[in-house]
Amino acid sequence: MQYLMNGIAAGMTYALIAVGLALVFEVAGFFNLAHGAVYAIGAYSAYFVGISLGWGLYTGIPLALLFSAGFGALILISVYRPLERVGGGPMGMLLSSLGMVIVVQNLLALGFGDDTKRLSAAPISVAYVILGARITAVQLCGVVITLSSFLALWLFLRFSMSGVRMRAMSSNRQLAIAIGIAPKPIVLRAFVFGSILAGMAGIITGYDTSLTPTMALNGIFIAVVVVILAGGKILRTLAAGVCVGLCRNLAVWALPNEWQDATVFAVLIIALMFRPKSFQRFVSTD
Repeated sequence: MQYLMNGIAAGMTYALIAVGLALVFEVAGFFNLAHGAVYAIGAYSAYFVGISLGWGLYTGIPLALLFSAGFGALILISVYRPLERVGGGPMGMLLSSLGMVIVVQNLLALGFGDDTKRLSAAPISVAYVILGARITAVQLCGVVITLSSFLALWLFLRFSMSGVRMRAMSSNRQLAIAIGIAPKPIVLRAFVFGSILAGMAGIITGYDTSLTPTMALNGIFIAVVVVILAGGKILRTLAAGVCVGLCRNLAVWALPNEWQDATVFAVLIIALMFRPKSFQRFVSTD
């Protein structure tokens, strides 16, 4: 039962980072692997402002979310839009985004060191027992934040004008442009909202486990698996994230820790064997 509880809690965090990636993919039409860099930036910004500068995490967390949103917008404006103007295409976007993850990972290692860091969890270090399994207040907060974020995102996409335009862009980009929807502001909003979700996931990770520069690559690879399992659909990422979290944690029950990531990719391969068409939209160059 403890592995099950840990898997659900971890899966919620995976879903939170993955839904931002899915939002950008649905609206912009390409995998923004730099989303992993935003995830790490959010966590390390909270650490820097709240702990290194001593301003406290109640100040550091809102500023970290602001930094995450700004960094996501900066990536779009300074990297992706120039690439789009010169005809970089989806493959150029993908490679440049992977390069940004590696650059940010090395910059974080240079600035903060390779050692493990942790956001202070002293204010919410209480643990509860549910059905014989222990869940910390950090994990419980992560579950509540994720579910609240998904509900807010659903309401936004369903009822707001920007959300309707995002859904139109996702459904048929050319038709949406033809009826007068300006793509640039909509894509920018998707990047900003997705980056806030990624930053939030990074902060939860910093509270629940630890911060390391490699979290950028680790986070985006898990997020990519979740998004592919969800078929790229934004709201399906919640179930897919929990599925991945359960697979990683239940694998520890019978296998060494080193097999956690291998188990996730094994699940992905099996899913694609039975539903190969679900991968087609991710490799399309249209």
